[in-house]
Amino acid sequence: MGGPEPLVPDAVFRERRRAGPRRPVRVLRRRKGRFSIFFGIAFATLPRDEGWSFMRAGQTLERGDNTLRVLQSRFKDADALAARQDPAGRALQDQRWVSALKGASANEAYRKRVHSGITPMGVTEFLLLDDYFPRSVRYSAVNLNDALEQIDRFHPGVHPEILRLSRWLVARLQYAHVGDIIEKEDPGIETLLEDFNRVGAAINRAYFEEE
Repeated sequence: MGGPEPLVPDAVFRERRRAGPRRPVRVLRRRKGRFSIFFGIAFATLPRDEGWSFMRAGQTLERGDNTLRVLQSRFKDADALAARQDPAGRALQDQRWVSALKGASANEAYRKRVHSGITPMGVTEFLLLDDYFPRSVRYSAVNLNDALEQIDRFHPGVHPEILRLSRWLVARLQYAHVGDIIEKEDPGIETLLEDFNRVGAAINRAYFEEE
């Protein structure tokens, strides 16, 4: 009545066959484009009030966490591939570091900033500590703290623990070197992930959990 009939299972199967095996890639690209449009409209039109600050906090918290998880995965892969000691293993390792850049939408930005080629340490330093790339971990932490300070102005002094945790995270990254993080693990990637998770958990407890 008044609308298209739902697809029956056979029709769904035929649709998937026509779309081919690359359909998930196309779907994800479309969704990525729509998210970009949403954030572009939000950036251009939303008032910079408490809601805007919460959106920024969520966005930067997620970006920092995701970038750290990508790096964590890449170093696990790198250890396994390094043990092979063959040209195929090294080529695959190089390709996966390129994939890490592309996964963070950082490939073009990295090539503009770094002119010494793609190396594991170069990619890691860029994704961890670059001051200007909006998906780097340091940039995410600084902007997360800025958003939380804006929120605190609406609730002065009510949740000091959140700012204490976010400022500690910024301080860790502000004075860290990539060698300290990767070689000395001071702080390590896992530690930084835990720090981001602590900030997220504190925000959730303070503002979203029912009392």
